Amino acid sequence: MFINMIPEGSEIELNFIYKEEARSMIVEKRNASINVMYIPAILDKNIPILESEMEDVAITYKANDGIIIFNPVKLELKKYNENYIYIVTSDCNAERQNRREAFRVFIGEQVTLTVKYKDGHENKCPGVLKDLSVGGMGIVSGVNLDDVAFISIVYEVWDGYNILLTGHVVNSVKLERGYLYGCKFNERSGVLSKFTVKRQIKNRMAAMGLSTS
Repeated sequence: MFINMIPEGSEIELNFIYKEEARSMIVEKRNASINVMYIPAILDKNIPILESEMEDVAITYKANDGIIIFNPVKLELKKYNENYIYIVTSDCNAERQNRREAFRVFIGEQVTLTVKYKDGHENKCPGVLKDLSVGGMGIVSGVNLDDVAFISIVYEVWDGYNILLTGHVVNSVKLERGYLYGCKFNERSGVLSKFTVKRQIKNRMAAMGLSTS
């Protein structure tokens, strides 16, 4: 599926890193042409965010029969009829993914990383938990973690209830101000599955300006 094939008026999820924080926003697809679509610009203090300030940009579209993730995508900020929009382009021909496997929630919280290197020694350093799924996590760190085999964090899923998440590092991407590490879990957690569902609902309501209390 190409990005212009998303139905007109569909709600899509725009995921990106801005000022070293993971962001997730619900926006509406306006119109499209070949491999291009248009969405409203994201504002910070009523000023549109420049595309150059956004990293690791991805589009998630939830269809009835699965989830389609477009990554990478390119944004271009333009002014149209007194409004700011992003022209979104992607050459990615994305395939539907199983909802359970692809269900990612954006977290954007600071955590302490325990990193285990391939030679066996361990170290601790600060980082950001970018996103979570039942299958893995995305970690952002200002530290170049060369030769790291595993990254572990202790994460509070409920008030006073922590779980240990350990992921095998499967890929890394150099960002403008740090590194993004993709980590895959070897085991599945029922607690984490329930947490991701509830957090997705919370993120969606917050993006729409609604309270979850």
